[in-house]
Amino acid sequence: MNLPPESPNSGGLPEIYSPKFGGRGAYPNMVDNAHPTFIIIFFIYLKIALNQGNLICYQEKKLILLGFVSSTQPTMGNYMNWLGKFLNFKLFFIFIFTLFCLQISHQSLSIINSTIRQQQIIKDIVADLFPIAKAITVKINLDEGFASGVLVARQDKNYFIVTNAHVIRGGESPYQIQTFDGNIYKAEIVDIEKIRDKDIAILKFSAPNMEYLTAEKGKLPKKDDFVLAVGFTQRQSQDNENQEDLERIKPKFEALTGKVTLILDKPLKQGYQIGYSNPVVDGMSGGAILNENGELVGINAMRAYAILGDPYVYEDDTIPRDSLRELMIKSSWGIPIFNIFDEDFFKF
Repeated sequence: MNLPPESPNSGGLPEIYSPKFGGRGAYPNMVDNAHPTFIIIFFIYLKIALNQGNLICYQEKKLILLGFVSSTQPTMGNYMNWLGKFLNFKLFFIFIFTLFCLQISHQSLSIINSTIRQQQIIKDIVADLFPIAKAITVKINLDEGFASGVLVARQDKNYFIVTNAHVIRGGESPYQIQTFDGNIYKAEIVDIEKIRDKDIAILKFSAPNMEYLTAEKGKLPKKDDFVLAVGFTQRQSQDNENQEDLERIKPKFEALTGKVTLILDKPLKQGYQIGYSNPVVDGMSGGAILNENGELVGINAMRAYAILGDPYVYEDDTIPRDSLRELMIKSSWGIPIFNIFDEDFFKF
């Protein structure tokens, strides 16, 4: 089975997450290189002390450093000893202050290095998942614009796509769907009673001579888990500003990184239950939410800061508390699939 090649850019990702940004282990370990600095500063301090005559005291033919001097003779040498003591302590405190600053820098470097390593891990995950994500995602052409869908199952020559119910309202059956290889098929709606109260729709198309990858089902994610939201976005081309808006919209496959922000104990109306930080946009509705193993854990359904109606109401018509509602508004929302697509779901 052929997979799409890795994209030179994981669409919409910050540059640090893009698969083109170097290979594994591309970052130096800055923290490990910080320790010799302390030794260098210490020897610089000794060099200064040894080269400054007024900071060095001789008594009984012994080199007295850092001001540890004493004398019972009220001579000019004694006076110079005490002056050297004062200046040595001043230099010593400068040295201590320098070490303190270096320690702060060392801690800062540790934080930076840890962040870079985490970003490197995420970048590698995205690079690994991108071909899979693109292979299981289809573009659904609608009367106005387009949306996304996920290949979830195959029976004989038939393939099944999961998308959002609100997506297919923008078109009429049969729907025109396009796979990653550019092939276009006609898809029909499959009416399944189990999902009628959720923002989910199932489409079916026939491809007898083709073999496409279907998504592996994953478990419900946990809060703070890494997730990858994928789908086609509606980006407007600026090549010709005189064209009509719809003609200038060009689909672009994107993979956006983020983490799970909320897992509700009970779903919102239409089945929304997974809140996540990925900044999904128009066109990505119906696309996949994948975990770090490339398993399908949910379907993109609603972007953050929804402007239509009040979607933040539970299925039992209760309303979340205000503090929770604020977090809900800031999150994108998806529908989990762990309790929807069981082994018998596509056996009609």
